[in-house]
Amino acid sequence: MGAQLSRRHFIGAATSLAAASASGAFAAEADPKAALLKAEIERLAREEDFSGAVLFAKGNNVLLQGAWGLAERNFAVPNRADLRFNLASMGKMFTSLAVMRLAAAGKLDLDAPLIFAWPDYPNRVVAEAVTPAQLLSHMSGLGNYVEAFMAYAGPPLLTNDDYLRLFVNDPLPQPPGQRFVYSNSGYVLLGCLVEKLTGEPLFDHLRRTLWAPLGMTATGPARADQSEPGLAYGYSRALDRPGHWQSNLDPRAPVGSAAGGIYSTVADIDRFAAALAAGTLLPPALDRRWTTGAFPYRRGKYALGISETTINGHRIIGHTGGHPGIATELMVFTDPGYRLTILTNGEVDGYFALAAFAKKLLTGGSDDVTRNQDFARSLVKAFAEGGETAASALLAAKPAGVVPSYSLLEVLGQRSIHRGQTDLGLGVLRFGIRVSPDDPWARWSLAEALRLAGRRDAALAAYRDYLTKAPDDADAKRWIERLSR
Repeated sequence: MGAQLSRRHFIGAATSLAAASASGAFAAEADPKAALLKAEIERLAREEDFSGAVLFAKGNNVLLQGAWGLAERNFAVPNRADLRFNLASMGKMFTSLAVMRLAAAGKLDLDAPLIFAWPDYPNRVVAEAVTPAQLLSHMSGLGNYVEAFMAYAGPPLLTNDDYLRLFVNDPLPQPPGQRFVYSNSGYVLLGCLVEKLTGEPLFDHLRRTLWAPLGMTATGPARADQSEPGLAYGYSRALDRPGHWQSNLDPRAPVGSAAGGIYSTVADIDRFAAALAAGTLLPPALDRRWTTGAFPYRRGKYALGISETTINGHRIIGHTGGHPGIATELMVFTDPGYRLTILTNGEVDGYFALAAFAKKLLTGGSDDVTRNQDFARSLVKAFAEGGETAASALLAAKPAGVVPSYSLLEVLGQRSIHRGQTDLGLGVLRFGIRVSPDDPWARWSLAEALRLAGRRDAALAAYRDYLTKAPDDADAKRWIERLSR
């Protein structure tokens, strides 16, 4: 993954071939919204490299189920709706439900310090300070194990305990309860807690208590590095080789954890979604706490393992997942009664567009995330048609409250580079620094893109500029040293 720009977000065949391999099926009882959704997916497969599977349902009716793009790019193997896709962080829903069910059974107190449920947890300071509810809601202050993982050079991480060892002795980066900080570390800890209290490996416990009872026979961990059958493999754009795609497999992490990375199908996720919509997975009071958002974050409000958004008066519950080469989302529209599962194995621009389209289609409105993404697309369009002058004028006139989505701006710039429009893509990434002037990542992305494009002097300048925002970054210093030789 040396060419992957989003290494810190731990978050092939030609495009025409990927778009050509598409399938879709309608239920006997047609729904006009399903036809509109299918048409949009087919457009995104043609124009925005959308690759994945989608299931759209209401009540007992599957209104649309299909797959687009490629499951394996070396031999142009098409995606199918029955393939298993990496869920990334969508798997947090299952870990959180296991914890909530243990609370329902009286095995732990959600609001008591961890030490009462796990007296011999190796880091006593953390155990005395953090509660399971804070871990579930990303309010624990525990943060992520990304830096430890990036530096990790040992044997493959195969168990939740393997991941726990990456951070278990670290101090808390910030006091618990202060602010929402998305925490993969917290969910690994929760997975280990489930194992401690049940005496079972987490995924065995979930298979016995949740997946099998719901008929989710295709859900669970997979060894993607060992060519398991029936998997859709993840790919990201290779910016050092425009037009090519690169695998997202990392031999250090071949199996998912309690924080994410297990596999499932759209049909299995819809089985879970139907139970989630019916409120049958937990006792009523705990179900409300599990699904009712209380902690604001950029996508709405987070509860105790489920996210909640309200658009135009319509409530949506579910979860997203993202990683290089993976973007997933479950949306349960509680009052119109629709359920939408999106599992993708490519870049995120097509997924972003589909999720935004679905929200508008099914609620008649837009949330802040959608508006910010729409404006980022408008900026890129203005840049392509009128250069920096046109994009600057549009940015100066942006509506109040809109914050252009830098993450989408970055991906669209990278897409231009991937399609051979290198100067346009680099220009968009430079413009991204104006959009997010205080974000070191904007400067890092530009520096990486310049290096991969062979623009040595410009890359050196960009890495030095990045160090003004992140002066201790060893990677940037190494690249400056190499490029200066």
